[in-house]
Formats: sequence, structure tokens, C-alpha cells
Amino acid sequence: MNKAVKTLFGIMMTIPKLEVTSLLGKVKSEWFVSDNEQAMMQVISDLIAEDVDVTLMSVSLKIRKDYKTNKGLMLYASECASSVTMSDYVNTEILVEIIKFHYVSTGAKLTSQKLNDLLSTDDIDFDKYVQILNDAIKQFSDEMLITEQTIQDVVLNVLERHDKAKQGDLGGILLGFDNMKNDIILEPVDMMVVGARPAMGKTSFGVASLCQLAFHENRKVAYFNLEMSNTQLMRRIIANLTGIDSNKIKKGQCTDVELKQIYEIVNMKQMKNITLYEGSHTIQQMKMKLTELKYNGQVDVFIVDYLQKITPDKGKSRYEQVTQVSNGLKYISQNMKIPSIALAQLGRDAGKHGNRPILPDLRESGEIEQDASIVAFLHRPEYYGHEVDETGRSMKDFAEFIVAKNREGENVILEFEVDLKTSNWLPILQKTNNFAPVYEGFHNDNPF
Repeated sequence: MNKAVKTLFGIMMTIPKLEVTSLLGKVKSEWFVSDNEQAMMQVISDLIAEDVDVTLMSVSLKIRKDYKTNKGLMLYASECASSVTMSDYVNTEILVEIIKFHYVSTGAKLTSQKLNDLLSTDDIDFDKYVQILNDAIKQFSDEMLITEQTIQDVVLNVLERHDKAKQGDLGGILLGFDNMKNDIILEPVDMMVVGARPAMGKTSFGVASLCQLAFHENRKVAYFNLEMSNTQLMRRIIANLTGIDSNKIKKGQCTDVELKQIYEIVNMKQMKNITLYEGSHTIQQMKMKLTELKYNGQVDVFIVDYLQKITPDKGKSRYEQVTQVSNGLKYISQNMKIPSIALAQLGRDAGKHGNRPILPDLRESGEIEQDASIVAFLHRPEYYGHEVDETGRSMKDFAEFIVAKNREGENVILEFEVDLKTSNWLPILQKTNNFAPVYEGFHNDNPF
């Protein structure tokens, strides 16, 4: 928190006066807790009121004049000025949100403590209990309000996006699979759910999507790996990128040539696009990590493997828990403007006969269908013993990506050739090796 405040003050000392005024209009003095923070806020506000440019020099002079007794304030101002990096200038909105979030969360903890203290007494004062709640609501209600856009703003935004789309900028994130580019475009507020029964290849598809986004689309991806370790997941990533069977990597059976390929993959600059998280996570923990990533410009999209593994609140029914988790993911995408891809587990009972999954298969799983902008299902007929389809075509290594709900697109069935040993999902109708120059010397059937 202290770092975020220092960075904000540092930015204010290096940007034009008009931009400082705009930033001051987005923060409140009560958000700043320590004496130095409050004093710096006052110094900068006074300089703007006096129509003086805010610089380290003008701040220092103001401190010498008005804050002679505060010996540490001059050093604090210098620390603020030196804490700014180039990436901070494009993330000022996130910076403000971090400071506000800390203020609200700290207030919520204090309120909770007051209520616990009151409830621990033998004689509970109900009126005082209500007063504590009312005081908290009054104190923090403004911070929780979302600024509404005018109708004119929304129309202008639509027209601006139309013009950009006309020039080829679709204003969203493509998953990188050639057969999806006309049907799946993730906008900042979108949550896409990819459901599958056990053994359909959920994690395999998640890994393939991660690699396509990070390497093909050059997007920064956060992957919440809730079912296995990061080491296990990285084996699958390497297998996808090199075409080496992940079991060979696990068992130490790689040849010298294959090991060389792995080392080359590890050193590729696109690897920096990937952030992995393992182990149990609550929605709140995910939100905090994504807030930090967005502030540092390190996330464009996040993937969850898988939705039902997110740690829910206790004391609720399973339906209520899944609903809470789904609502939480949607909240992150909608409010933090980070699109999400959430893998979801479907029950085995829904697939007893090996039929394609349908939307009702999700309806036992909370409000996932309502929250998602896009719902798709993975289906491998071969798993159910279907060796050929009605036309006689072989179903070996065949998978369908069934788009069952698409708020701003068509519902389609996309076909893939799948190799679960390497987590490769290769569009059947387009097998061009788009990344041949980058992966020169790697396996011939590279999916990129």
C-alpha cells in the first residue's frame, strides 16, 4: 500500500499541472493514513491551488516553508520521486484503485473488529450494533459506487470501436486458433466458460489456449492452476511448444536434441508473457493477484483450471458455492476489465450415452450459464467408443469445441485434431505452420 501511495505522489511530481489536478479529483484525503502521506497530499493540493507546477523542487520548497518541524517529510518526498518507473504512467487508474481498495478493506476489518468486540459482551447493545453498521455504510458508500457513463458516452464508444474494427482492430482478444477467429473474440468484460466431462481434455485445452495466447497472440496470461503443480503444468506447456510427449519429459527419456529444444523454448521472450499460480485460491486472493498484475502491465487475460476448484465460502450448499465463485469471476472481468477463460467440470452422469454436452448440463452448477458471455463444451467421441461418425470419418484423435452460447456471435461447432500427450489442439481445416520461422528446427507438426 505504502509503495502505491509513494508512486502516485511521485507521478504527480513529474506530470503537467492539469493532469495533477485530474488525479487529485480521483482521490480523497482520507485514503491517506500516515502523517507523511497526509502532509504530501496537502502540499501538492496547496501548490495546485497556488497555480504552481508540482515538481520535486517546488514540493521541497513548500515543505521547507510550511513543514519545518516535520524532519522526515523531505526524505519522504525524495523517496516518492524516485519510486516511479515508466510503466507506472500508463497504470495510474489501477494505482488509484489499489489505494481505494486498501482504504475500504482496512475500514471493513476495523468494522468487523468492532462488531466482534460488541458481540463478545454478555449484554449486547443492539442500537450500538446498528450504529456501527450505519457508520460503515455511510463512510464507504461513495467508494463503492460505480461511475455511470452517459448515453452519449456509450454511443461515441460504439462508433469509435466500429471505426477501429473497420480498420482491422476488433478491440478484443483472439484465442489464436485459426478456426475461432471469426467466432470467439474476448472483450475486456467477457467471461468464457469451457465445460467438459472428465477425461475430455480440459487442462490440455487450457494449456493449448495459454500457449496460443502467449506465443501466437503475444498476450500476457495469468493461469490459475488449481488442480496440479506448476511443475506439472510447465511440462505440458513445454510439450505443447515442442511436440515432445510430456511423459518422456517426466520420466527423463528426452534425447539430447529434445533437451536442446526445451532449453530454446525456456529462453524465448514470450515465456515472460506467462504467470502461473498453483494451489487453492479464493476469489479474493485471485482478485488481489490480478490487481497487482494489471498495475504492473502483466495481464491481458486470465485462465482458471478449473472453476469448481476455487475455494468457496463454507456453510453454503454446493449450488450456492459454485454460484458465488462464478459471480466472483464475472465481477473480476467486468470491473477490472480483464477477460477470463474458466474451465468447468461437468458431471459424468450427463455423458452416460456419449452424447454431445448441452447447456442444461451446466444448470446443476450454480449460475455459470447466466454469468458467462460465451459457453463452450469439449467433446471427444472416441472416448465413448465412437470410432467413426455417420459419414464413416474416423474419430481417432478428434475433438469438438461446441459453442452453445455466444452473446455476440454465432453458435458453432469447431473441429480439432487433438494429441493429449502434447496438449496440442490443431484446427482440422487449417493446419498451416504459422510459427515455422520462430520454431525452426522443432517438430514438423508444430501446431503454430
